[in-house]
Amino acid sequence: MKLNLNFVNKVPKIAKDNEIILLTPKIIKSKEIKQLAKSIFNNKLFSEGNFLAKDYNNKSYVFVNCTKSKVSLDFEKLGSKLFVFLKENKKENSFINVENNSFTNVQLEKFLHGAQLKSYNFNLYKTDKKKRFVAVQVRFVEKFISPISLEKIKKNKAISHLPLIKQSRLSVMPVDMKSWKILNNMGKL
Repeated sequence: MKLNLNFVNKVPKIAKDNEIILLTPKIIKSKEIKQLAKSIFNNKLFSEGNFLAKDYNNKSYVFVNCTKSKVSLDFEKLGSKLFVFLKENKKENSFINVENNSFTNVQLEKFLHGAQLKSYNFNLYKTDKKKRFVAVQVRFVEKFISPISLEKIKKNKAISHLPLIKQSRLSVMPVDMKSWKILNNMGKL
């Protein structure tokens, strides 16, 4: 299932029957949901599993237990779990009506971010037909006699194409053989 987030002013007709309600201890505005909330909070599945799908007045609801969520990471994790719940229960075309929820904008953003992250498909090795895991072992071989500072590397025009120069916060990068020899010479190896 692919997650597609749409921010709209009106609830689309296709999603009208599947509403996601994010329940927190704050006051619930909707009378219809207020009536359901009491029985939902008493439901053991809801308190243990965080989610409960319930049909009421020809409408399908997915209730999300947000009472334990305190920090941003909690909301992201809950959003991630909601995505899995919706996927497993084949609940597509659902919507969140912000008027029926007591989330702040930041909480809602983190919640949706968690759901969106869970929806990504991280197949890095798509060319591997046999579904094998690919790993590279790295070991220490030799120490440079003189350390090479980033400043020295930046001054050397012959290796100015390296990602180390162009990208910040880089931990691993490809190095071509010509550049590797230049680095070895700079380190007096």
